[in-house]
Amino acid sequence: MEQLDKTLVTDAARSAGSAIPAEGGNPVIAPSTDRPRILVVANQKGGVGKTTTAINLGTALAAVGERVLIVDLDPQGNASTGLGIGHTERKVSAYDVLIGAALIEDAIVPTKVPGLDIVPSTMDLLGAELELASVQRRSHRLRDALSRMPRHGKTRGESDAEMQSTSRPYSYLLIDCPPCWKV
Repeated sequence: MEQLDKTLVTDAARSAGSAIPAEGGNPVIAPSTDRPRILVVANQKGGVGKTTTAINLGTALAAVGERVLIVDLDPQGNASTGLGIGHTERKVSAYDVLIGAALIEDAIVPTKVPGLDIVPSTMDLLGAELELASVQRRSHRLRDALSRMPRHGKTRGESDAEMQSTSRPYSYLLIDCPPCWKV
């Protein structure tokens, strides 16, 4: 009976395109397309747990084998700090990506959590709104940067050989927003 239940669940999941069978016959939830799922953690109010949610969700997803990228868009940079990325390691940040000075893959920094990377934030993001005020498609800058990102998600300093041997596409992108984002 148990084997029949697993087979039915796996077959139903396969036909729905929402899960793939894993070793042992237990289904594993996976994105239904070859693109990563994008989850935005946003609220106009500060201090409601947006960053904590992004870090904990990213860590939990990585712990079950997913590959996760967190994009820290809060100028305070608490997601970056919370994942152990010091200010000296933030040579290229979300600010550089948004103003078009860098590609997003140049800003990706691996964390100590296997399978979890981050695009760190800096205080420079405070000025991004003014700098981008007259730029066309300013509200699409992040989307455009993410759409140009290579599927493999090569991190800064990772050689092509390392990327080929260890990387796989991101299955989730988590965006940690500041309390009020007007761009």
